[in-house]
Amino acid sequence: MKGGSPGHVVLVADVCENEEGQKAFLLAQRYMPAQEFHLLKNPLHDEDPWYYEREVEYPFVTPEYTFPEGSLKRLNYQR
Repeated sequence: MKGGSPGHVVLVADVCENEEGQKAFLLAQRYMPAQEFHLLKNPLHDEDPWYYEREVEYPFVTPEYTFPEGSLKRLNYQR
């Protein structure tokens, strides 16, 4: 998440796992304030939007942003 006006957020929209335990994920993004929300293309695969866990390396590149190591976060809601 990058605050500001416009701000920007990239998040994991879906995760899948095959029989061997290998994971893949779809990323989505939107600008802030709220505008369109859409899935990102994986720049490593022309026809496949999935990001494969085995291919993740840093810097982590998406079509519009590059993320340095340590910039990926997981929200942890405490009740």
